Amino acid sequence: MSEMITPPTLKEGDLIYITAPAKATDANSVLYTKNFLEQKGFRVLLSEHCLGVHRYFSGTDAERAADMQFGIDHPEVKAILCARGGYGCVRIVDEINWANMLREPKWMIGFSDITVFHHRLMKLGVQSIHGSMPLNFESNSTEALESMLEILRGGHPLISCSANESNKQGEADGTLIGGNLSIVFSLLGTDDALNFDGGILFLEDLAEQLYHLDRMFFALKKNGGIWKN
Repeated sequence: MSEMITPPTLKEGDLIYITAPAKATDANSVLYTKNFLEQKGFRVLLSEHCLGVHRYFSGTDAERAADMQFGIDHPEVKAILCARGGYGCVRIVDEINWANMLREPKWMIGFSDITVFHHRLMKLGVQSIHGSMPLNFESNSTEALESMLEILRGGHPLISCSANESNKQGEADGTLIGGNLSIVFSLLGTDDALNFDGGILFLEDLAEQLYHLDRMFFALKKNGGIWKN
């Protein structure tokens, strides 16, 4: 994989933009996150429709796309924090002009449905953060939040987990790619599907039937042979 663009490091007083590009979210989690980040020394700006409701979504497709575009184009915004996942990013990803993410790259943060945006940024060669969103800031671990902040500040936190009997011993070097398994699966065969060659694939999901997971893994395997066993 070619060298990735790393967005600039954040410092005290920098502006973080919170927007809701998918499912409608609750005010309490967003306001908790705003207060949390301000206590860490950042300024925080909420998108126009961050706390809106339009059926399932926080706003119409046009409103959510405009909110994301505003953050991408804003000269002072250094990081875009997505309020929650759910569903909706794929409806607007092609309506957004991503050019300023190359001219003035900024961190995109989120997981779940935000994987759609991570894929687009990966295709553009811009690094992003698969990290905590306001929906789970209050309930998340200190380690999760602090590691995210460390990356924004230019650090490289060590991420480790306990060994499992199913682990395979060895070492690997490559670009960390992936995200939500259902989203990665749904983008196969599209212009946002990733080439996993030379990458280290990580996947997350929840509330899926085991046979759904098995089906998606086999689809990934058949699509490009990203693993042999």
